Amino acid sequence: IMTAEAPYIAARLKPVIQEKPIKRLLDVAGGNGTIAALLAHQQSDLQVDVLNWPHVAPLITETAEKFHLTERVRPLPADFVDDYFPTDYDAVLFSRVLFNWPDEVVIKLLSKACHALKSEGRIMICERMKGPAEGVSRTWLTFMATSVNAQVFGRTPLRWIDLLDQAGFYNPRLEGDDSFEGYGVIQAFASPELNEAEQLRPSKKVYQNGDTVQVTVPPSPEGQTQYLGLRMPNRQTFILDQFNTLRPFDGVRLPAWKGGDVAMEQVILPNIPRGKYLLYYLYAPEDVKPMLAFEQWTLNVSMFRVN
Repeated sequence: IMTAEAPYIAARLKPVIQEKPIKRLLDVAGGNGTIAALLAHQQSDLQVDVLNWPHVAPLITETAEKFHLTERVRPLPADFVDDYFPTDYDAVLFSRVLFNWPDEVVIKLLSKACHALKSEGRIMICERMKGPAEGVSRTWLTFMATSVNAQVFGRTPLRWIDLLDQAGFYNPRLEGDDSFEGYGVIQAFASPELNEAEQLRPSKKVYQNGDTVQVTVPPSPEGQTQYLGLRMPNRQTFILDQFNTLRPFDGVRLPAWKGGDVAMEQVILPNIPRGKYLLYYLYAPEDVKPMLAFEQWTLNVSMFRVN
C-alpha cells in the first residue's frame, strides 16, 4: 500500500514545495526512498536525504539507482526515533509516519525536525487527518483492513496545532484533500515571520495591560469564503463573524466572516485572561459548508500572548 500510494503523495506535495522552492529536503522514515526519488525527479536541483533504519539503506540506494538519482537521493542510516537529525535543511518531511506514534514520541520527532531546519525552513507533514466529528480516520480503517495495528486513530487539526506548538514551530497551515486517498498536508515554520501573508495578523506578538490588541484580516482568496476564530488561554473557542463580535463555538455552526479588514480591537484590561491566544483563519470554496467538508478547507493559525 505504501509504495503504491507514493506517486499520489509526490503529486500532492509538488505544489506545496513549489510555493517556496527548496534545495535540501530531509525525508524522515521515508521507506525505500520512492517518494524522495519522485520528488527529486520533479525538481532537478532538489537534494533529498532519506533518514531511515540502517537495514533499509540498501533499498533506498536501489531506488535511487532505479531512478538514476544516486547523486541527489541518499540514504542516511539512523534510528530516527532516538538519534539526532542532521541539520541545515530547507524542509523536513514526514509522510505517513506520525499517525502510528503516541503524542510524546511525535513531539520528540517534531522537536528534532525543528532543530534540523534552517532559520527560514519549514516542516511538511502528509497524513490523513481526522475531521472534527469523525470517530475513526480512514488511515486506521486502511490498516485494519490489512490486519496491521495502528496505535493512533488519527489526529484532528487542532491536535496537530498543539503538537507543533509544543515542538517550537510557528504559523501552521493545514490543507485538506477531498480525494479518496484523503491526505492532508500540514506545514509549519521555524520562524514566526514566515507564512504571515495568510494569517490573521495581531498588531503585536506580546501585549501588556493597557495595550490595544488589533487583529487584521488578509484579503480573501478568489472564490473562497473566510471564517475567523479565536482560542482563549482556557481553550474556549469563539467565532468572529463581525467586527469585535465573539460568538462561542458550539462545534456545529460556523458563520462566515462578514466584516472588513479588521477583526477586532480590544484594550487589555486587568480582567482579560493572561496567556496564549490562537487566531484561526480558515477559508473554503464558496459553495462548501466547512463543518461538513473539512477536507476542502485551508486553516492557518497565528498567535499572540497577553502578559
